[in-house]
Amino acid sequence: MKTNQRRFLKIVQANSLFLEVLLLTVAGVVVACTLTMAISWNNSQKLHLDTISYSSKQSLGQVQEAFAEWTQEHSSLLYALQSGWAVQSFLTTQDATTLEARQASYQLTTLLKQLDFIGENGFSWPLILTDVKGAVKKSYAYSTVTEEFFLQKAASYKGQSTSNKPEYIFIQNGPSEWDVDHNCILMSKTLRSRGNREIYGFAYVVVRQGQLKSAYTALSNASSRLMLLNDEGIIVSAEDETLIGRSFPQLLKTARAAEQQDLAFAEAFFQEAKVHLVSVPISNWGLHAIAIIDNQTVVQHVRESFYETLFVCLLVILAMLLVLFTRLEFRFAPLRQLIRHMERAKEKEMFMPIQIKGGYEVRQLGTAYNRMAQRAESYVGALQEKERQKRKMEIRSLRMQLDPHFIYNTLASIKFLIIHGENQNAEKALDMLTLLLRSNISSDQEFITLERELASVESYAFLQKIRFGDRISLQFHCEESAKDRLVPKLMLQPFVENAFFHAFPEENDSGLVSIFARVKKGKLVCEIIDNGCGFSSQEAVTSHSAQERESIGIRNVNERLQLLYGENFGVSISSSVGGGTCVTIRLPAGDQ
Repeated sequence: MKTNQRRFLKIVQANSLFLEVLLLTVAGVVVACTLTMAISWNNSQKLHLDTISYSSKQSLGQVQEAFAEWTQEHSSLLYALQSGWAVQSFLTTQDATTLEARQASYQLTTLLKQLDFIGENGFSWPLILTDVKGAVKKSYAYSTVTEEFFLQKAASYKGQSTSNKPEYIFIQNGPSEWDVDHNCILMSKTLRSRGNREIYGFAYVVVRQGQLKSAYTALSNASSRLMLLNDEGIIVSAEDETLIGRSFPQLLKTARAAEQQDLAFAEAFFQEAKVHLVSVPISNWGLHAIAIIDNQTVVQHVRESFYETLFVCLLVILAMLLVLFTRLEFRFAPLRQLIRHMERAKEKEMFMPIQIKGGYEVRQLGTAYNRMAQRAESYVGALQEKERQKRKMEIRSLRMQLDPHFIYNTLASIKFLIIHGENQNAEKALDMLTLLLRSNISSDQEFITLERELASVESYAFLQKIRFGDRISLQFHCEESAKDRLVPKLMLQPFVENAFFHAFPEENDSGLVSIFARVKKGKLVCEIIDNGCGFSSQEAVTSHSAQERESIGIRNVNERLQLLYGENFGVSISSSVGGGTCVTIRLPAGDQ
């Protein structure tokens, strides 16, 4: 799990710039689209509301026209009735059984037909005629009519002899015999004689609920509900019959304000909901044709178009993101390639030119990198050459430190032979020293085979035996696979020398020095083991005698090996008091 997290974090880190640009761009697009959609939502609501309001205004204008036509039609009919002598004769005749009364009734029916008041399908408008006292004399719509209402109405007209205009009255819960006309508008007209203008009767035209609805039902829709409101704030007609007869004074107040200020629409509360209202007055009728625009309906319409717009916006955003991702990938891919190349160059410590394809900026970076890599490669090459020369000089310096020390010890041994008069052995020793110096010092070869190195050690041991005699023996144990391996010159001699001089300090001590060589796991391992006095690790740190035992040659060999092969190779020494000493040399097996 942690490995996957580290891998994921590494991928994110490697593409941080790409992801940052992509996320910022996406965030910008989303914010812009969100603001656009919010503004679009608000504007769409206003636009849709304006459209519905305008449409409702036009519909209410048609309702206005319909009522104006009815007003003109009713007025013409009623004025014609008032002017006809047949109507006055019919209403003023006291005895309806007389020939005169029957003749007046016939003439009245003929007049109504001439006025198209009675059509082929019956009465176009229900008509009721009463005498001056309110008694029903004729009913063209209902078989029986209760006179109580009309008597009350006639009594209300007493003292209003100057009124000659039709009056429109909303009848709520009318007489039971009116059937479907329980809620209707009753248009009343006072009938007056031509001469003295005396009242001789009353005419009532019933405007049924179905006729009222016919003026606006075809114009209603799901967005707006049309209805009629009188000057008392009572709904006199609506598609929802449960609203008829209910009082809404606040609705009337809003409707009047909208009409007076000629507003396209006004905000109102209707049935505990916020709505928008459009209103126009219906002259002479004392009515207001209003359209109720439900906000939820507006929002629903806007939401439907909003979803379509949102879907289109999402498609546009996805298309933009696809194009953006493709373009960013095209731009950033060469940059990531350059970064990976630089990381590889850092790991391998080498500078290689790279071919960069991409935008102008990336090509400029690639050119700058190639120029820098070329200069860095030249500079590193010069440093490496200087380092090789420096290392070569250091190795030569180490050899110069090593050789005089060896010569000093060998000459001391020859001096010992001469002092004791062993001139023949001294002469042989000088010959061996000459051969040894010619082989190891005069030759320009830095590396020799392990077999030649062991031969040099054997020559050196011969010279040391002149001094120490046969009390110290030297044995060689070398694998065949190790003999042809290349090793630095004078690698083993300092340790053999140290064993001869320090492992057996007493003159009567005798011992054995063994050299083992083998190839193990790609490394050449050489061990110089003696069974001498040895020393402790604490003694190696604090004792002055231990510091004397650590010869200059041993330090030089270790430094020389680490200069040649690195810090993972070199010399390690293990020893214990009385248990001898083991020197281990590790270096790469190398080529044969």
